[in-house]
Amino acid sequence: MATYKEIIAYIRKHHDVTVETCCIAKVKAEYNLTRGHALNRKDPTKLGKFCPLDERPFIVEALKHFDMI
Repeated sequence: MATYKEIIAYIRKHHDVTVETCCIAKVKAEYNLTRGHALNRKDPTKLGKFCPLDERPFIVEALKHFDMI
């Protein structure tokens, strides 16, 4: 399984876009690749920042590249 740094580096190299880890976590959660909520989250009911929809395909591509989905 690839780390967040590896996913960010892949997207930066191939698409020249820097994505935030929260966006990666949201996409991973859609595919049930997360273990659960982060313990340091202040309010577990809130999802955090809004992630741009145009970054989602890049994250999915990176997850496919690393054979995670």
